[in-house]
Amino acid sequence: MIWTSFASGGIKQPMDNTPIPSVPGSTYSSDGVCQAQITFTTPGPREIQLTASNRLGDKGTAVVQINVAQVQGLSAQILSPYNGQEFTITKGSGNIISLQGASTITGASSRVNPAYTPPPPISSVHYDWYWYPRGGGVNSKKQIGTGSTVAWKPEDSGLCQQLYTPQDVTIRLEVFDPLQGSGFAEVKIRLSCLEPPK
Repeated sequence: MIWTSFASGGIKQPMDNTPIPSVPGSTYSSDGVCQAQITFTTPGPREIQLTASNRLGDKGTAVVQINVAQVQGLSAQILSPYNGQEFTITKGSGNIISLQGASTITGASSRVNPAYTPPPPISSVHYDWYWYPRGGGVNSKKQIGTGSTVAWKPEDSGLCQQLYTPQDVTIRLEVFDPLQGSGFAEVKIRLSCLEPPK
């Protein structure tokens, strides 16, 4: 038995017209049980087809129409600083970089009854800010603070130990909501650390 997915007036996907592998370990018993799994990356109408054949060359096909719904989730945006922004930090001056973020709910799907508008869910988005050095990777991230807006002093994070050597760091914002899930955003900035004027 062979499963196949086709676009049905929707967005064509890479797996269209390509056989879908059956679930490992599934058996093809006399009752015709055959299972397969597939992940769609875009919403829209789909047509799933199952073709069965036997050793004599007899063939049968069954088709079902489905609609892939948009998955709702949470996305993060860093409003400030912008990607590639450069900052001059004077050692010992307590220079502050303002971090501002936002979050939006993505993929809100339409409802069967458009006349009904449910009340907005009680939601509480949590914001966590981090930084990590270039080449360090996200696993080396260190927390800066929490909240949609944070006043960050890079020196308090141990940066600017070396003067006159630009430091490239990544700012990472992670957002979480118990109802909508999680998301993150990153920007890369450059710090130039100088001695205080004499």
